[in-house]
Amino acid sequence: MRTIAVFNQKGGCGKTTTAIHLSACLAESGKRTLLIDLDPQGHATIGTNVKQEDVECSTFDCLVDREDGCATLSLADIAWEILNDLYLAPASIMLSAAEQRLSGLENRQERLLEALRRIEHLYDFCVVDCGPSMNLLSINALRAADTVVVPVETGFFSVESVGRVRETIQMVAQRTGHEPRVLILPTMYDPRTKSDRAAYKQLQRDYNDLLAETTIRFNAKLKEAAAAGSPITEFFPGCRGHKDYQSLAHELMAETVQFRMVETAATERTARAEQTAAVEKMTQEILGPNLVDDGVVFLARAPGAQNVRLAGSFNGWNPDAGTMARDAGDDTLWRLRVPLGHGRHEYRLVIDGQWAADPANPNTRVNEFGEFNSVVELGSAV
Repeated sequence: MRTIAVFNQKGGCGKTTTAIHLSACLAESGKRTLLIDLDPQGHATIGTNVKQEDVECSTFDCLVDREDGCATLSLADIAWEILNDLYLAPASIMLSAAEQRLSGLENRQERLLEALRRIEHLYDFCVVDCGPSMNLLSINALRAADTVVVPVETGFFSVESVGRVRETIQMVAQRTGHEPRVLILPTMYDPRTKSDRAAYKQLQRDYNDLLAETTIRFNAKLKEAAAAGSPITEFFPGCRGHKDYQSLAHELMAETVQFRMVETAATERTARAEQTAAVEKMTQEILGPNLVDDGVVFLARAPGAQNVRLAGSFNGWNPDAGTMARDAGDDTLWRLRVPLGHGRHEYRLVIDGQWAADPANPNTRVNEFGEFNSVVELGSAV
């Protein structure tokens, strides 16, 4: 599940509009999408025509431990179905008390992340609408997100605020150890005005590597849809605003493929590292007799064996006195530490009752039965 936080500390930049219409366009593309309202003012809730007086349980109940000791609710438990494949986890005024209730908890910055992990198998995308202030709820959103979409109205003061938003995200990243990708989204862009064209050029100049390919153009239908409490996909499909948010949804869906490729590459690197570590371990633990300070550690590989014993001149050739133990990390590897003094010692492995020389030890001697005993010498090279 991809988690996208829509965040900007400046109001009036199209943040909630973006959260609602992006979620609707993702759902329209067949992606099961959860829109999370994390703003105590509940604008995303109102903007999807859910009345706050009808909300019995909100995102507050999924982040804060219940006073009655019962389990915290799942986001899926409180979700309202808005459209096909679009669900809303609504906000309530209780969210304004969340920071106080969460203060002092060790994992207070990861409550949303933990809640999302419980329902990640249910949705393809999660879009989080953050409030316009930097508080613990916003920190939770930035910690949980793999991408932060920063809507920026193409006006002078909005463009100037982008630097502060980036500094805020970087500060949270230093605090939490997680740095999401930042995607700057120009909104309410009117190319007919000189000021908007100048602001867009400044975004290209200063943040080109972070700038979204999509630009949300000014479209009155977007405001009308918000006033009607209806996503643009339902209110006025095919309008310019709908097409722009469809473009943003497709851009993020294409990015998801890249994310999965990166995750696959990381998984492969981890697998290779584990294989290398296993080889290094086998190299360090050479089969056969290994000299240690107080004697010898005998290592034998016997896949499928029920028991492996060691009989030798040092234990009166009694297999019961040389029971080997399975290795904790490899059940085909058997080991036994034997305290031995200097001198020449002979031994044989007894695998499920069958006597044999140690195949990992090239040093052997023919015994009186015409069979080979393995030989280890202390005080000289093995």
